[in-house]
Amino acid sequence: MNEEIKNQMLLNSDSYEFFLKQTREAEKSFFHYSALCIKEISKANDMFEETQDESCYRRININKFKAAHAAGQQFITISNKFITEMEMMKKFAGNIFDPDLDIGEADRFELHENYLESIDKSIDLQTRVTELIVMEMDGLKDYEENGRHDYGDEDYE
Repeated sequence: MNEEIKNQMLLNSDSYEFFLKQTREAEKSFFHYSALCIKEISKANDMFEETQDESCYRRININKFKAAHAAGQQFITISNKFITEMEMMKKFAGNIFDPDLDIGEADRFELHENYLESIDKSIDLQTRVTELIVMEMDGLKDYEENGRHDYGDEDYE
């Protein structure tokens, strides 16, 4: 196998593993802080139900929301880098299949297609998680800024 291609494959693999680990840690951190925010909201809602005093919502610890926002931003930054890295892996995928490999052309084509499909699935999953975290961040931001979450004009029963 061509040494340059072998090194590229190892680099791609190491890079993928690095970013996967980093995004999972950032994701875990965000959801940890998000859960703390939800507990704050729940506590304020319980106090409001008991007292009917709107000032309960002003007692929410905004620092927890800021920490969740910072963790979410960190996740988004890492996730975007990870997606960019996977797109580069996809772009250079044709270069990693060494002609010296002892596999037939049909098998080489299938391996290449499976590799690209795997990268596409990883990008799609990473994009979906990012969208979920952005939605969660928007909800927390609204609560942080307004004291209560505004669901708009619709009734939620």
